[in-house]
Amino acid sequence: MNIHRYDPQDYRGKWLLIDFMKTDCPHCQALAKVLEQVKSHYGNRVAVFSIVIVPPENQSTVAAFIRQFKITYPILFDQGQVAASYFNMTPANNKFDTPHLFIIDPNGIIVKDFAQYEGQGLMKELDSLMTAHK
Repeated sequence: MNIHRYDPQDYRGKWLLIDFMKTDCPHCQALAKVLEQVKSHYGNRVAVFSIVIVPPENQSTVAAFIRQFKITYPILFDQGQVAASYFNMTPANNKFDTPHLFIIDPNGIIVKDFAQYEGQGLMKELDSLMTAHK
């Protein structure tokens, strides 16, 4: 198995979209299609990756998702630490809705936080953010 490490700081200088998802979530599947379009449209100006929680996700569920939806961006496995950080989770507040998309600007700042987002208008949103950021 080939292991890669991903750190949001490695993406400084470009826009980063981080999607927390579940492979069996219909809304996540809809967003995955939009994220592929975004990746294609913006090229190297925008990086995309998705994060799934282990368990219930595993290599088989993610591999099937990648095949079914023709995903070309990385889907990363988290045992909960990354999600806990992004969602400020505590023992009393340990859940989040999927899909959940964060847009991070080239300086590494979260500029948008979308809960249960399917991607409607995402390219328009990105164009607006990119224009305002210049």
